[in-house]
Formats: sequence, structure tokens, C-alpha cells
Amino acid sequence: MSDLELNARYLDEQVQESSVQFAARRRALELGFRPVSPLAGRHLAGVAAMCRSLHILEIGGGIGTSALWLRRGAPDANLTILEAGADHAAEARRALLASGARPSQLRIISGADTDVLARMSDAGYDLVVLADDAPRFPARLQHALRLIRNGGTIVALGAMRGSAVASPARRDRLTMDFRDIISELERHPDFVVSILPIEGGILHLT
Repeated sequence: MSDLELNARYLDEQVQESSVQFAARRRALELGFRPVSPLAGRHLAGVAAMCRSLHILEIGGGIGTSALWLRRGAPDANLTILEAGADHAAEARRALLASGARPSQLRIISGADTDVLARMSDAGYDLVVLADDAPRFPARLQHALRLIRNGGTIVALGAMRGSAVASPARRDRLTMDFRDIISELERHPDFVVSILPIEGGILHLT
């Protein structure tokens, strides 16, 4: 086991989940989702807190496992979650309400990305989080760049596609698109970009 893997395992075991977070992660696994690990979740909570987020958008919210961590870092924020599956969106709402969120803080929308995101107002969010969904990543990122306010932050999970982006042997179109997007963002004079090599790569764009 590498030092990175050993450190990640150790830190993951130190994270204390609430009973609601533990139940949501277990339920997500039952449904076939890949919920964020406690380590990655705590990182999301830290980002939400450091950004002093008041308006957060999560694109591809699943049943709310990531959103529970975002709320833990920014308990007073208004949280918008876009999730295609109506049943999954309903589970996310129940989990967030069980965690203490007020109904007025939550806006949970079920529907296709392309339909819903196109209707959202520009520069409406302090923090936009993109779920790990490789085929939808390029289009979601384009919307996120429009929806984030000046000085806001975008976080994308799975930005390295596991180890695919770093592997010279991977030459498929989607992996090449990821490499091109990351390179373009890093060269852009208006952005500060960093990528953590955990959880398939967590990209931060400010």
C-alpha cells in the first residue's frame, strides 16, 4: 500500500459520521450509488465552511450523501440539489430534513440536467459541486462556470476518472476530453485550479 493510500485510510477512519450520514451512505450502497467516503465528505464540509457558502448547488445529488456533508460545513446555507431520479431526490430531502435542515433551506429538483440547468440564473451560487458522473462532466462544468458567482468555487468529484487521466495508455475520447479540460482550466488566467488525488480526483476551481 502506498503512502497516499495508507494516509487516506487512516484519515477516513478518523472521521465521525452522524447517524443520518451513516444511514444515508449505507442506503446509497444498497441502491448501487458510489457515495463519497467520510474523508471526501469531510473535505466537502471544509470547503463549504471556508467559502462561507450561503447558496450551494449540487448537480447529481443522488440520495443526499454529499449534501449532508455540505450542510455540515455550511448549516445556514440554502441548498439546491439537482437529481434526475424523483425517488432519489425524495430520499435526499428526507435525509436532509432528518439532519436538521429547514424546508425553506432546501430546493430539490428532479429532472434532466440539460433541461433544468439551462433555466437557472447566472451567478447565483457561492459553491457548485459536480457529482462523479464522467459522461456528463463536460456539460455540467460549462453550466457551473455560468452559475457560479464571481469569486465562487466549483468542486468536481471524480475529475481524474480514477487513474485514467494519469495513465498514458488511456486514449479513449472521454479521457482525452478530461485531460484537455484540466489543461485548459490550468492555463486560464482567471482561474486557480487544484486537484487532490483522492476519491478519483477532487478538482477545485476558483
